[in-house]
Amino acid sequence: MEQYMADVRRLADEFKVFVAEALDIKPTALAQLFDGTPFDRLMLAKYSRPSSNEDDRENQAIQGKGMHKDSSFLTFLLPGTSHGGLEALSPAKEWIPVPLVPGAIIINVGMQLEALTDGVCYAALHKVSIKPEHFIDGDGNELGPRFAYPLFHTISLDANQTEPLEMSPRICAMVRDDMAKRNARVNLRRLFQAGCAGYGVFGTRLRVYPKVTQRWWPQYLDLLTSDKVPQLNAALCSGSQVTTGSSTQ
Repeated sequence: MEQYMADVRRLADEFKVFVAEALDIKPTALAQLFDGTPFDRLMLAKYSRPSSNEDDRENQAIQGKGMHKDSSFLTFLLPGTSHGGLEALSPAKEWIPVPLVPGAIIINVGMQLEALTDGVCYAALHKVSIKPEHFIDGDGNELGPRFAYPLFHTISLDANQTEPLEMSPRICAMVRDDMAKRNARVNLRRLFQAGCAGYGVFGTRLRVYPKVTQRWWPQYLDLLTSDKVPQLNAALCSGSQVTTGSSTQ
């Protein structure tokens, strides 16, 4: 596992150069964002075969992984099995299957890269749709559980970048959707509002996993709504253990 993560980090270093060249900035321009405390996460995702019973269709609809964007800088997804089900939302707002290429890794743009580039590098919405037919191969054989190994490559927890990267007008003009640029600016502020990326990353984890927050950090439960992001960041930065509401009792 440690060797795999080290290999992916080396691949990530190469992709930072590719991304910088595509943005027409210095090849080393992105490297400074990764100086300091790294924060890469490797996840094992297992999806069991859903029931084929007609009465279970409602439950099947909520299985898998719902529509989302990755909060990382880049995500390196290694499919562990040959199951289908991964889908991405196209610019035409259509869900399209992501084909699996044997021996290949799927690389996603994450929200950190989207925010830092003012929406130029767009983090595509994607989901995992789990259906009984995804668990049978072309010969009609059962495939067993679906496995996937995403590694979320994230900027340093010590990084502090309050403005988008400096890019040429030609590159910036590639963003024609004002909403995309506004969303990127909002996410950039959220990421660095408390002074460094570490607080922003932790705040996102608290919002994404409220049950974990309730179990281990109940003092922050009242600050998980989107309108209270500044208060949450301020509380994390100060190490405050007190919030308003019954959840602190």
